Amino acid sequence: MVVNGFSMPKVVAYLGLACFAYGSLAVTAKSGHGQEAAETPVAAAPKATPKAAAPEVAKETAKETPETAKTVLPEVTFSQAEGASDADAASLEPVQTSIKTFAQAFNTHDVKAVSALFTTQAEITNQSGHVTRGRDAVQDIFAKLFTAHPAVSIRFEVQSLRFLSPELAIEEGVSIMSNGDDKAGLPPHHDRYTVTHTKVEDKWLVAAARDWPALPPNGAEQLQQLDWLVGEWVDENGDTLVHTAYHWSADKHYLLSEYSVQGPGRPAVQGTQRIGWDPRVQKLHSWTFDTAGGFNEGLWSRSGDQWIVKITGVAADGRSRSATNILTQLSQDHATYQSRDRVVGGEVLPDQHEVPIVRKPPQPTSRMKKTHDNPPSVPQPIRSPKKPS
Repeated sequence: MVVNGFSMPKVVAYLGLACFAYGSLAVTAKSGHGQEAAETPVAAAPKATPKAAAPEVAKETAKETPETAKTVLPEVTFSQAEGASDADAASLEPVQTSIKTFAQAFNTHDVKAVSALFTTQAEITNQSGHVTRGRDAVQDIFAKLFTAHPAVSIRFEVQSLRFLSPELAIEEGVSIMSNGDDKAGLPPHHDRYTVTHTKVEDKWLVAAARDWPALPPNGAEQLQQLDWLVGEWVDENGDTLVHTAYHWSADKHYLLSEYSVQGPGRPAVQGTQRIGWDPRVQKLHSWTFDTAGGFNEGLWSRSGDQWIVKITGVAADGRSRSATNILTQLSQDHATYQSRDRVVGGEVLPDQHEVPIVRKPPQPTSRMKKTHDNPPSVPQPIRSPKKPS
């Protein structure tokens, strides 16, 4: 989409389940060869979006889960200048108030309130150097943006705010813009910007705003697209049961999981998975290791509610393996999984049918207390519903 010269970049993101990455024994060799697995691929990176230019907008899909309620971030944060006195802070407060008012007006899509914060001859310069002049033209930009993206929102990280004169201030920082469309699964845009504020009749208004080239993608925010996975999941594929638990690393730079695979006539297999952002290829990248001695890695690609994972790996006996796994999110607590194009040691295996995956519900408080007092020696897995024929 293009709004007055500001284009919406096409960004693809990538995800993966541990049991999904393992493929629910998706690439298990025939009897006598033991258990095997494969993992998945591809993702692209988002482009950033600066403050006043109301420019390129990306989409964000981190969803709140029962296990981890999402923290609501402030619309504007200010970096504390070293050595700044109380007098400096007091003199900057009116300008800070104007910045907060802009963010509030933007996030409530109040076009008139947004444009009222600009001078009559204000200028906005986007990353391409295109200049929009005048309050009326500025209002038209934001009106088009809010119409095209009803859920668009913005945050500002103000890194520098200083006076050039008693009536002129310079603001520099980073804007984080999201168009709020969960279906698209695109992370928010980060842009650097500079704003010149001028004092007009005791009011601080924007005289000029400039957006600078986008910042590199933020890996932690890319991973927020997988936030809905946090918790415990089970899937049942015939006689095989897979239990997976996801949680964030302490710094939230990785999504970690542990999984177990139980099937008839063979020992249970456990494994771990780590998903992170790969800055070299600008994609989400996952690594999986199982107790049988095999390992896989994958890149994740997304189309709406569906994730496609291209997996390559090595089995414990040294044979190569690969597969294409498909995960489709049906709701916050339900998904389906399928493994296709499975190859182990050069042998092509049949595609796996679609398997339902469900979130394991939390235990009732009373049961949790009883379990704490007298924990069972072996946890009983919750089996997912059978796929209707």
